Amino acid sequence: MLPKLKFLPIAHRGGNTDFPENTIASFKKALELGYTCIETDVQVSLDKVVYVYHDSDFKRLLDIDKKVSDTRSEEIDTYLLAGKHKIPRLQEVFDQFPETIFNIDAKSWDVVKPLADIIKESNAMSRVYIASFSDRRVRYLSKILGGKVKTVAGTLQVIKFIIGFLTGVRFSFSADFIQVPERKFGITLVSYRSMQYAKRIKIPVHVWTINDQHKMASLIQLGVNGIMTDECEKLKLVLEKSI
Repeated sequence: MLPKLKFLPIAHRGGNTDFPENTIASFKKALELGYTCIETDVQVSLDKVVYVYHDSDFKRLLDIDKKVSDTRSEEIDTYLLAGKHKIPRLQEVFDQFPETIFNIDAKSWDVVKPLADIIKESNAMSRVYIASFSDRRVRYLSKILGGKVKTVAGTLQVIKFIIGFLTGVRFSFSADFIQVPERKFGITLVSYRSMQYAKRIKIPVHVWTINDQHKMASLIQLGVNGIMTDECEKLKLVLEKSI
């Protein structure tokens, strides 16, 4: 098990160094390593079935030149990643992992309503973090879910965070978390200065996607509240040494 620290290790698309990303097998691997939070993505099929899948099309992972939104669910259900792993439906994921926190990136507006319906029907509000680069999409999902899910800052709120730590202005944020890379817009986003600002305004900062052990250790020393990684075993080792 992972050590219990005031820190959230997040498995990026599951434990995907051993298995294809965003599959049941990759999620099981992350849980075996002690992870309680998995970052994942959702797309919607032509017939409005929500799938756990990052890209808008199947080209990168399956070499199929077709969009998810143009494909019916019965066809998607026949696709196999690495020859053996199905693309899971979100409902299946919620059913198989009833205690896992899912940090869900809503990749399009078309997925919003069916995603909200599944979260409600599965009574999963308490274990879902809603993310998107679109602040408006995050706010809308939060609204139709009755404000019962935690949310991640979209691009506009991240820009506000940057302005805040650069100027010292204490902004308020509707999001529960800031999730950022180390650098964006040519600016270092994760630094002593930005972390001190985050502590003052009381908003947790998670950093993505960190796969180098030395970088993981330095970010933990800096005081980040969570790290998203593809290298789940490496982060586990770093955290074990941090006790």
